Amino acid sequence: MTILQTKLETERKIKREVAFAERTVLQTLNRNEVAKLESDLKTLQKELQATRNCLEVADLEVYTLKQYKEVYGDPEILNKVVKVS
Repeated sequence: MTILQTKLETERKIKREVAFAERTVLQTLNRNEVAKLESDLKTLQKELQATRNCLEVADLEVYTLKQYKEVYGDPEILNKVVKVS
């Protein structure tokens, strides 16, 4: 084997090693990014559930107030009647 062939083989080996190292780094970065995205997803799912819970409470309150209005009448009219009396 000549010196040029040896240098060529050495350069090819170094290029393969660098390419392997780059792939390894990218895989690690991708794994970390996926883990962060999964964590963000869990956080957003918890926030969504909390928002849904608030919506259920608000819906129940609206329903209760509508029932109250049906039984006792419009609160604004009742306030006017009470102020006149």
